[in-house]
Amino acid sequence: MVVFSVHSGPMQILRTENRVGLVAVLWVFGLIPCAAHAWSIDASRLFLAPPPVSGSFEEQEDFRVLHRYQVTRSVDDCRAADAESAPLPNTLFGPQFQILSSSEFRRVLWFSGKVLTQVASAVEPFKKQYLRQRPFIKDPTILPCIKKPDGNKSYPSGHATIGRVMAQVLSDIFPTKRAALLQRGERIAENRVIGGVHHPSDIRAAEILTQQIVEQLRSQPDYWDEVRALSR
Repeated sequence: MVVFSVHSGPMQILRTENRVGLVAVLWVFGLIPCAAHAWSIDASRLFLAPPPVSGSFEEQEDFRVLHRYQVTRSVDDCRAADAESAPLPNTLFGPQFQILSSSEFRRVLWFSGKVLTQVASAVEPFKKQYLRQRPFIKDPTILPCIKKPDGNKSYPSGHATIGRVMAQVLSDIFPTKRAALLQRGERIAENRVIGGVHHPSDIRAAEILTQQIVEQLRSQPDYWDEVRALSR
Protein backbone atom coordinates (compact mmCIF):
# COMPACT_ATOMS: atom_id res chain seq x y z
CA MET A 1 0.00 0.00 0.00
CA VAL A 2 1.30 3.43 -0.94
CA VAL A 3 0.20 5.67 1.89
CA PHE A 4 1.47 8.91 0.38
CA SER A 5 -0.30 8.80 -2.98
CA VAL A 6 -3.15 10.94 -1.67
CA HIS A 7 -0.78 13.83 -1.12
CA SER A 8 2.11 13.57 -3.57
CA GLY A 9 3.85 11.11 -5.85
CA PRO A 10 6.80 9.03 -4.63
CA MET A 11 9.31 10.81 -6.83
CA GLN A 12 8.23 14.14 -5.38
CA ILE A 13 8.76 12.76 -1.89
CA LEU A 14 12.17 11.35 -2.78
CA ARG A 15 13.28 14.72 -4.14
CA THR A 16 12.25 16.65 -1.09
CA GLU A 17 13.20 14.49 1.88
CA ASN A 18 16.63 14.19 3.51
CA ARG A 19 18.51 10.94 3.92
CA VAL A 20 16.63 9.81 7.03
CA GLY A 21 13.35 10.61 5.29
CA LEU A 22 14.46 8.63 2.26
CA VAL A 23 15.08 5.59 4.43
CA ALA A 24 11.57 5.94 5.87
CA VAL A 25 10.04 6.18 2.38
CA LEU A 26 11.94 3.10 1.22
CA TRP A 27 10.67 1.19 4.25
CA VAL A 28 7.07 2.24 3.62
CA PHE A 29 7.28 1.21 -0.03
CA GLY A 30 8.63 -2.20 1.02
CA LEU A 31 12.08 -1.64 -0.44
CA ILE A 32 13.85 -2.19 2.89
CA PRO A 33 12.83 -5.16 5.02
CA CYS A 34 11.96 -4.70 8.66
CA ALA A 35 11.42 -7.02 11.58
CA ALA A 36 7.93 -8.45 11.94
CA HIS A 37 5.78 -7.02 14.69
CA ALA A 38 3.03 -8.84 16.53
CA TRP A 39 1.11 -5.74 17.62
CA SER A 40 -1.41 -4.30 15.20
CA ILE A 41 -4.33 -1.93 14.78
CA ASP A 42 -7.62 -3.71 14.14
CA ALA A 43 -9.54 -1.30 11.90
CA SER A 44 -12.70 -3.39 12.21
CA ARG A 45 -12.94 -2.35 15.87
CA LEU A 46 -12.83 1.38 15.11
CA PHE A 47 -15.95 3.51 14.92
CA LEU A 48 -16.47 6.99 13.53
CA ALA A 49 -19.76 8.81 13.07
CA PRO A 50 -20.44 10.55 9.73
CA PRO A 51 -19.19 14.09 9.05
CA PRO A 52 -21.47 17.10 9.52
CA VAL A 53 -24.42 17.28 7.17
CA SER A 54 -24.06 19.74 4.30
CA GLY A 55 -25.51 23.10 5.29
CA SER A 56 -25.62 22.23 8.99
CA PHE A 57 -24.58 24.65 11.72
CA GLU A 58 -21.48 22.54 12.38
CA GLU A 59 -20.41 22.74 8.74
CA GLN A 60 -21.01 26.49 8.70
CA GLU A 61 -18.86 26.80 11.81
CA ASP A 62 -16.11 24.81 10.04
CA PHE A 63 -16.02 27.40 7.29
CA ARG A 64 -16.06 30.32 9.72
CA VAL A 65 -12.97 28.89 11.37
CA LEU A 66 -11.29 28.23 8.02
CA HIS A 67 -11.91 31.78 6.83
CA ARG A 68 -10.58 33.15 10.11
CA TYR A 69 -7.36 31.17 9.73
CA GLN A 70 -7.10 32.28 6.12
CA VAL A 71 -7.06 35.92 7.23
CA THR A 72 -4.76 35.51 10.24
CA ARG A 73 -2.20 32.90 9.10
CA SER A 74 1.31 34.09 8.30
CA VAL A 75 3.75 33.11 5.57
CA ASP A 76 5.73 31.20 8.19
CA ASP A 77 2.57 29.36 9.30
CA CYS A 78 1.97 28.23 5.73
CA ARG A 79 5.59 27.26 5.21
CA ALA A 80 5.57 25.12 8.35
CA ALA A 81 2.29 23.44 7.39
CA ASP A 82 3.46 22.79 3.84
CA ALA A 83 6.65 21.10 5.11
CA GLU A 84 4.38 18.43 6.61
CA SER A 85 2.45 17.72 3.40
CA ALA A 86 4.08 14.30 3.06
CA PRO A 87 3.40 12.54 6.38
CA LEU A 88 6.76 10.96 7.11
CA PRO A 89 8.40 10.32 10.49
CA ASN A 90 11.00 13.03 9.90
CA THR A 91 8.60 15.67 8.54
CA LEU A 92 6.37 15.22 11.60
CA PHE A 93 8.78 14.45 14.46
CA GLY A 94 12.29 14.90 13.11
CA PRO A 95 15.17 16.42 15.10
CA GLN A 96 14.47 19.84 13.56
CA PHE A 97 11.63 20.24 16.05
CA GLN A 98 14.12 19.97 18.92
CA ILE A 99 12.08 17.42 20.84
CA LEU A 100 13.95 14.24 19.89
CA SER A 101 17.69 14.33 19.35
CA SER A 102 19.13 12.90 16.15
CA SER A 103 20.18 9.72 17.93
CA GLU A 104 16.76 9.34 19.60
CA PHE A 105 15.00 9.85 16.29
CA ARG A 106 17.17 7.26 14.55
CA ARG A 107 16.44 4.81 17.37
CA VAL A 108 12.66 5.04 16.85
CA LEU A 109 12.59 5.49 13.07
CA TRP A 110 11.51 1.93 12.24
CA PHE A 111 8.96 1.90 15.03
CA SER A 112 7.58 5.25 13.84
CA GLY A 113 7.31 3.89 10.30
CA LYS A 114 5.34 0.88 11.49
CA VAL A 115 2.97 3.08 13.48
CA LEU A 116 2.53 5.49 10.60
CA THR A 117 1.64 2.84 8.03
CA GLN A 118 -0.77 1.03 10.34
CA VAL A 119 -2.55 4.25 11.27
CA ALA A 120 -2.80 5.29 7.61
CA SER A 121 -4.32 1.90 6.79
CA ALA A 122 -6.85 2.25 9.61
CA VAL A 123 -7.94 5.74 8.50
CA GLU A 124 -8.30 5.02 4.79
CA PRO A 125 -11.56 2.98 5.00
CA PHE A 126 -13.32 5.91 6.66
CA LYS A 127 -12.07 8.30 4.00
CA LYS A 128 -13.46 6.00 1.31
CA GLN A 129 -16.71 5.47 3.19
CA TYR A 130 -17.55 9.13 3.71
CA LEU A 131 -15.87 10.74 0.67
CA ARG A 132 -16.15 14.20 2.16
CA GLN A 133 -15.09 17.04 -0.09
CA ARG A 134 -12.10 19.11 0.92
CA PRO A 135 -13.06 22.59 2.09
CA PHE A 136 -11.51 24.25 -0.97
CA ILE A 137 -13.70 22.07 -3.22
CA LYS A 138 -16.87 22.74 -1.25
CA ASP A 139 -16.15 26.48 -0.99
CA PRO A 140 -13.90 28.00 -3.68
CA THR A 141 -13.24 31.02 -1.45
CA ILE A 142 -11.06 28.76 0.72
CA LEU A 143 -7.55 29.20 -0.68
CA PRO A 144 -5.04 26.60 0.55
CA CYS A 145 -1.52 27.83 1.16
CA ILE A 146 -0.06 24.30 1.11
CA LYS A 147 -0.07 21.40 -1.34
CA LYS A 148 -3.61 20.36 -2.25
CA PRO A 149 -4.41 16.73 -1.44
CA ASP A 150 -7.14 14.60 -3.02
CA GLY A 151 -10.44 16.47 -3.22
CA ASN A 152 -12.83 13.88 -1.76
CA LYS A 153 -11.04 12.29 1.19
CA SER A 154 -11.22 14.98 3.81
CA TYR A 155 -12.86 13.04 6.67
CA PRO A 156 -11.18 12.16 8.93
CA SER A 157 -7.78 13.84 8.72
CA GLY A 158 -5.07 11.26 8.19
CA HIS A 159 -2.32 13.71 9.12
CA ALA A 160 -4.04 14.62 12.39
CA THR A 161 -4.61 10.97 13.30
CA ILE A 162 -1.05 9.97 12.41
CA GLY A 163 0.47 12.94 14.21
CA ARG A 164 -1.52 12.45 17.39
CA VAL A 165 -1.03 8.68 17.54
CA MET A 166 2.70 9.07 16.92
CA ALA A 167 2.87 11.71 19.65
CA GLN A 168 1.21 9.33 22.10
CA VAL A 169 3.37 6.31 21.30
CA LEU A 170 6.60 8.34 21.25
CA SER A 171 5.62 9.69 24.67
CA ASP A 172 5.46 6.07 25.88
CA ILE A 173 9.11 5.72 24.83
CA PHE A 174 10.20 9.17 26.03
CA PRO A 175 7.87 9.94 28.98
CA THR A 176 9.89 12.97 30.08
CA LYS A 177 9.13 14.55 26.68
CA ARG A 178 5.42 13.77 26.76
CA ALA A 179 4.18 17.37 26.97
CA ALA A 180 6.31 18.56 24.05
CA LEU A 181 5.40 15.54 21.92
CA LEU A 182 1.66 15.94 22.53
CA GLN A 183 1.90 19.65 21.75
CA ARG A 184 3.68 18.78 18.52
CA GLY A 185 0.92 16.30 17.62
CA GLU A 186 -1.71 18.99 18.11
CA ARG A 187 0.25 21.40 15.94
CA ILE A 188 0.36 18.84 13.12
CA ALA A 189 -3.42 18.58 13.33
CA GLU A 190 -3.99 22.34 13.46
CA ASN A 191 -1.69 22.90 10.49
CA ARG A 192 -4.12 21.05 8.25
CA VAL A 193 -6.77 23.66 9.02
CA ILE A 194 -4.30 26.54 8.84
CA GLY A 195 -3.28 25.30 5.40
CA GLY A 196 -6.91 25.21 4.26
CA VAL A 197 -7.06 21.51 3.34
CA HIS A 198 -9.18 20.16 6.22
CA HIS A 199 -12.35 21.12 8.01
CA PRO A 200 -12.00 21.53 11.79
CA SER A 201 -14.50 18.69 12.21
CA ASP A 202 -12.07 16.44 10.28
CA ILE A 203 -9.53 17.19 12.99
CA ARG A 204 -12.00 16.44 15.78
CA ALA A 205 -12.84 13.12 14.11
CA ALA A 206 -9.12 12.32 14.04
CA GLU A 207 -8.99 12.78 17.81
CA ILE A 208 -11.81 10.23 18.24
CA LEU A 209 -9.88 7.71 16.13
CA THR A 210 -6.65 8.53 17.95
CA GLN A 211 -8.18 7.64 21.30
CA GLN A 212 -9.44 4.29 19.97
CA ILE A 213 -6.16 3.42 18.26
CA VAL A 214 -3.98 4.31 21.23
CA GLU A 215 -6.23 2.31 23.53
CA GLN A 216 -5.82 -0.70 21.22
CA LEU A 217 -2.05 -0.36 21.09
CA ARG A 218 -1.64 0.03 24.84
CA SER A 219 -3.72 -3.09 25.45
CA GLN A 220 -1.20 -5.29 23.61
CA PRO A 221 1.80 -6.77 25.48
CA ASP A 222 3.84 -6.93 22.25
CA TYR A 223 3.49 -3.18 21.86
CA TRP A 224 4.86 -2.61 25.35
CA ASP A 225 7.69 -5.07 24.72
CA GLU A 226 8.82 -2.94 21.78
CA VAL A 227 8.34 0.31 23.68
CA ARG A 228 10.43 -0.96 26.59
CA ALA A 229 13.18 -2.12 24.22
CA LEU A 230 13.31 1.31 22.60
CA SER A 231 13.24 3.10 25.95
CA ARG A 232 16.53 1.60 27.12
